[in-house]
Amino acid sequence: MKKTKVDEVVKEYLNLRDRDVDEMKYYFIGGKIDSVKIKGDSWGASLGDPAITARFYQKGVEVFEACQKERATSFGLRVNGCADPRVVATHILAARLRALGYRAGLNSELMDEEINAALNPLPTIKSAERWLERNLFVGPQALKKQAIVSNDFQIRDDAKRRFPECWPEDNCPGWDIYELRRELAYVQPQARPLYLRYLALWKKAEREWLRH
Repeated sequence: MKKTKVDEVVKEYLNLRDRDVDEMKYYFIGGKIDSVKIKGDSWGASLGDPAITARFYQKGVEVFEACQKERATSFGLRVNGCADPRVVATHILAARLRALGYRAGLNSELMDEEINAALNPLPTIKSAERWLERNLFVGPQALKKQAIVSNDFQIRDDAKRRFPECWPEDNCPGWDIYELRRELAYVQPQARPLYLRYLALWKKAEREWLRH
């Protein structure tokens, strides 16, 4: 299993000791991940969040289950302890798709079917890493780092923040992966038509809601 440590920006921001960092291991899944199956959680959705469970398979055998994740940073860019970029990128995209569809009023079972079709086959590790970087979840230009540098986490007035979707929780910097107003910069070709359709439906539903 591959392991990587938290980056220096987060280490400094959280005032972590080397021993703290050494205990925060991010695990990867060895070998090719053949497929993923997404299922929405109606209980979570009833609370206002489009909760999902993502099950990942190798040769038809389930190797990992990822549950709902609400925020992402390079400090916490993992799901159930796994930081494999294929798992994280797929889970974030699935969560974003379901958030758009849920808030557009789409049927839960239909969303599961369409999202599963759009997410398979999974990207390679390198492709998933590029996806995360292009969407500012990781990398030297990541939104989190920009927010830390601009002191967003210390500003309590949302109107004054440069990156208002960042969450200023103590010891847990991050941003809401369900933040729909910052559109994804890149969605892979196989999932892009569904993303654009769900995005358009959400925008339409929001316009109608604002009119009333």
